[in-house]
Amino acid sequence: MGDSIYIFEQTTLMEVINEYSDAPQASAGNRLLAAIIDGLIIGALFMIPVAGWFAGLAYELTKDALPFLDGQSFGKKSDEN
Repeated sequence: MGDSIYIFEQTTLMEVINEYSDAPQASAGNRLLAAIIDGLIIGALFMIPVAGWFAGLAYELTKDALPFLDGQSFGKKSDEN
């Protein structure tokens, strides 16, 4: 019972942090702008009764996981060059 068999490679948290530590970081202003853009999108959706509320909630919960946006919300995408 002492040895375990792992199918996938074991990765520590520090290995993941070190791998992505060289990634460019957004400035506070860019983060604020992204939050404002995402807020405007959600606010516009919430103006549509019932269906818009569900769409706004769905966007808020999944905005950074949408595959067609490569893991970024519309607000974060607005800062790309």
